[in-house]
Amino acid sequence: MDEDEEGRMEEARQWSSFLMDDALLTKDKMKEKLKQLQEDLNKEFDMNEEKIFAHNFIFYLHWRLGHREKALAALRLAEDLEKEPNLITHYNEVILNKELEDSCRSKKLLDEIYNNIKHEKLQFRATAEIGYYYSRLGPQHHDRAVQLFKKAITGIAPERNILWEFRLALTLRRQTHIFQMTAAENYRPREKNKEAARLLYEILKFPTDEYCRIEARAWCEMSKTLFREKNLFEILHTDRGETEKINENQCFQEAMKLCPDEYFVLQEYGAHLRYIGDLEKSKEMLERSIQLRDTTFARHHLALTLRKMVEKATPKPNYRRNLQFSFSLDERCLSKLDSQNSSMSSMQEPLVSLSLDSEQTENKSIHDDEKFNRTSKIIYERSKSTGSVGKHEYNLQTKIEGAKANAIDNTITCRSFCVPKSANISKSPLKFHCKTDNITGNQQSNQTRKKMPFYKYQSESTNQKRTFISKRKSPRSVCISRNDPLLLQAVKHLQKAIEMCQGFDVGRYDLGLIYRMLDKPENALPYFSLITSNNCGKPSEYKMSLINAYEQQAICKLDLISKETDPGRKEELKYDTRISLWKALTITSGIIGFIPLLKTTNQCFPTLKMLLQREEKSFKTSKELAKLYKLLDYDEESIKFYKQMIEIECDSTSVKALAHSYVKIRDFDNAICTLALLQGYKELDISDKLFYVDTCVEGAKDSLRKLDLEMAKIRFLNAFRAIFSQQNVSASKVEQNVSASEEQDILTSKEDKRIPAVKKEQNVPALKEGQNIQASKDEKNVMASKGEHDDNPLDILVLHSCGEVGCRYLTFAMSSLESFVQLKCSFNDNDCPPSRRRMKYLIEAMCKSHCIMIILHEVSNFAVTKDEFIDRALEIALVKHRTKTLKIRKEGVEQDETVCKEVILPCHFDENVNHENSLILKGDLFSDVLMAMSKM
Repeated sequence: MDEDEEGRMEEARQWSSFLMDDALLTKDKMKEKLKQLQEDLNKEFDMNEEKIFAHNFIFYLHWRLGHREKALAALRLAEDLEKEPNLITHYNEVILNKELEDSCRSKKLLDEIYNNIKHEKLQFRATAEIGYYYSRLGPQHHDRAVQLFKKAITGIAPERNILWEFRLALTLRRQTHIFQMTAAENYRPREKNKEAARLLYEILKFPTDEYCRIEARAWCEMSKTLFREKNLFEILHTDRGETEKINENQCFQEAMKLCPDEYFVLQEYGAHLRYIGDLEKSKEMLERSIQLRDTTFARHHLALTLRKMVEKATPKPNYRRNLQFSFSLDERCLSKLDSQNSSMSSMQEPLVSLSLDSEQTENKSIHDDEKFNRTSKIIYERSKSTGSVGKHEYNLQTKIEGAKANAIDNTITCRSFCVPKSANISKSPLKFHCKTDNITGNQQSNQTRKKMPFYKYQSESTNQKRTFISKRKSPRSVCISRNDPLLLQAVKHLQKAIEMCQGFDVGRYDLGLIYRMLDKPENALPYFSLITSNNCGKPSEYKMSLINAYEQQAICKLDLISKETDPGRKEELKYDTRISLWKALTITSGIIGFIPLLKTTNQCFPTLKMLLQREEKSFKTSKELAKLYKLLDYDEESIKFYKQMIEIECDSTSVKALAHSYVKIRDFDNAICTLALLQGYKELDISDKLFYVDTCVEGAKDSLRKLDLEMAKIRFLNAFRAIFSQQNVSASKVEQNVSASEEQDILTSKEDKRIPAVKKEQNVPALKEGQNIQASKDEKNVMASKGEHDDNPLDILVLHSCGEVGCRYLTFAMSSLESFVQLKCSFNDNDCPPSRRRMKYLIEAMCKSHCIMIILHEVSNFAVTKDEFIDRALEIALVKHRTKTLKIRKEGVEQDETVCKEVILPCHFDENVNHENSLILKGDLFSDVLMAMSKM
C-alpha cells in the first residue's frame, strides 16, 4: 500500500463509525447501548435519517462485539434506507472490507467515494452523525457532541435540519443537570438551558407535521427547560405574545395531542405530574409507559413517585435527623437548638429558615425554638457571639433530667429527635402539614406557604439556596416507614432499573435513600459505596454524585454506630465516617469556586466540625479543624486554629500554612511577619524563599493600589533583600571556565551579523585591532580576579543599545527601578571614569552586578548610530552571564535565540498617565522584574 492510499484509509476511519474506538467503550457499555438503540428503532424514531444513524452505530457495536453476521445485516439495512449517499455508511463498508482482508474491494470503494460521492454537504451530514454517536454515549462526551452538531448546523446554513437541531437542544439541556456535571468550570446551566429552549422554540415553529414523534419529543424537552419558570418568555425574553403562552402544562397538552400512547410522552408526563404533586396520576402514567416499553427512566421515576407518596402520608415526627442521632438525649436537645443556627438544611424540612441573612435567620430560629420547646420549658439564650462560625453559648435554666421526663410524657418519640405533642399540632410553625384531601399539588404548596412564617422574610438568594438544596437531593432527614409496601415496590423498580443499566448510579443513589427510609442503613450503605467505586475501584466522573454518595455513606455509618454494641466496631465505624466526610469535603473544595452554594448547603462540614470539636484539644485536633475550615475557604477561622497549633508546637509547616491563610485574605502585614518566623529553620528550600518574595511583592502591589507608597517601598525592599541575600554576585564556575580566546571567537563569529557592512569599512578608533586585543586582555584579567571580595557590588546594570535620545522604554524602566527601592543601578557605561577603558569598565560592571537587565524594543527611524561597545557587552552578557541576565522585551518584538529570563512590557503602556496610574504601572513592572530575578 503506497503512502497516498494509507493516508486515504486513515481519513476513511475518521469519517466512519470506527471513530468510536477513541471513546473506549467497555463491552458491557456496548451491550447496553446496543439494546437501547434496537428498542429505539422499534418504538421511537420516525425520521429516516435518524434510523440510518442508528443502524450505522448498531453495525459498529455488533462488529466490535464480534457479532459478524448481525453487523453485516445492520450495514445492509442502513444502505437500504439511503435516499442519497451517506458518507459514513460507505466508509464503514471500506473499513469492513479492509478488516476482512478484501483489500481490492476496499480500494475500489474508496476510489468510488473520492470520485463520485465525497463532497462538502455529505461531510457536514457525517459530522452531525458522529455528533449523534457522541450524544448517546453519556455526559462525558456531550461537549464533543455539541461542537460537532454546531459545526454541521452552521455548515449547511441557511438550510435547516430539524433532527440535528433537536439532538443539539437535547444534549445542551442534559448538560444543565448538576449530576451530569464532569467539569465544574464548564457547568453553565442557565446559559445552556436558554440555548436549548431557543432551539426547541425554533423547532416547534417549524412545520413538522410529518414528524409528529420528534415534535412531541421537542414539547417534552421544552417542559424540562421551563422547570420552575412561569413561561418561556421568562427564559427567552422574545416574542412575548407567543412565548408567554408556553408553560409546562401546555407543553404536555401539546405532546399528548400528538402522541397520546407513546411511551416517551407518558413517562415524561408522569415525572411532571409528580413535580406538581398529582401523585396518583403520575403513578398511572408511569405504569402505562412501562407496559408500552420498559425503560430505566420510567422505573426510576415510578420509584420516586412511590417514595413521594410515602413522604406525603407520613407526619413530620417520623422524619429522622441521622446526623445527630448518635448522641445522648441531653446532647440531642443542645444539637436541636444549635442546628437552627447552622447553615445546613434538609430539603425535607421546608420550614427551617434558609435565609442567607445570618442575623435575621438566627433571630427567627430562636423565636420558633421557644414556641417549639414550650412544653419542655427549655429557655434558650444566645450569648454574645465570639465571632467564630457556629459557636454560641447556651443557657439551660432547667435541669436536663427534667426535660427528659417531660419529653417522655409529652412527645412523640423517635430515635433521632423529639417533637412535642400538641392539641392542634397543625398550627405548630415547625409542623410539616400533610393534609391532602381534595387539594392539588399547586394548591397544597400555596396553602402550606401561607402557614410558613419565614417565607415572607425570604430573600431571592434564600430561594436560590432552597432550590439548590432541592436539586442536590442529599437529605440528612428521611421519612422512616419500616416495611412500607409502597417503598418495597419502589425497591423492586430500582433494582430492575439497575439490572437494565449497570452504570445507573442515580438509581443506586435513590435506592440507598429508600433503604434509609425503610430503616435499613446496612442495606443502603453498599449502594452508596458502589457509586464511589463503581468501575473496579475507579470512582464516578460526576462530582456531585460523588459528594452526595460520600455524605450518605457518613449518615449511614453514623446510624449504624447507634445500633452497634461492640466498642471495637464502633471505633471502626467512626473512623470510616470521618474518611467519608473528608473525601466529600475534598471534592467539594475543588468546585465551590464554580458552585458557591455548595459551601453553605453541604452537610459534611458541620458534621465533621461537630465530631472534631467533641475531641480533647490537641495539636492534631487543631490541625484537622484548620484543614477543615481551609478546605471550604473559611480562612479567618482556619487562622485561629493555625495559631493554636503554633502555640502548642511551632513547626515550619504550620507557620507556612498560617501565612498562606493570611495571604488568601490579603492580610499581607501578618503574612510577612509570620514568614519572618521561618528564618530560623534550616530545612527551608527555594520554594519557601520564593513564597516569601511573592508575598512581599503582592503586598507591595496591594499597598500601591491603596496609595500607601511608603509601605510598598518597604515590601519591595524586603523582597529584593530576600532575593539577593545569599546570591553569589560573581559568575558561576562554568562561566569562569570560558577562556578569553573562546569569548573572542564568539564575538568575532557574531560580529559580521551584528555590525552593518558600512561600518566595517569605517576607520572607527574603537574597533582598531590593537584595542580589540587590549579589550580581550582586560576581560581575561577581570575574570581572573572575579573571586575577590567587592565591598560595593552593583545591584542592576542596564544595557540598552537603541541609540535614541530620551528613549521612552528606557525612561520608564529606569524610573520603575528607582521609584521604590534605592537600588544601585548603572546604565551602560555612563558611570565609567574618564581614565578607564569603556570595555574594561563594562566587563567589570557585568561581573559584580547582581543582575544585568537588557531592554529590547523595535528600533525607531530616528534612532542614532548604535554603539558597538554596548552591542559587544550585550553579547558577552547573553553568553557568559546568561543566568543573571533579564530581558525586558516589548510585547510583539521577536525573541532571539538566546534563552534567559524575561519580562514582557505591554504594547500600550503610557508614561504620561496620571501619577496614580503611572505608579501602579511602574509597580507592576518592578514586581515582574523581582519575581523573574527570584527565579534566577
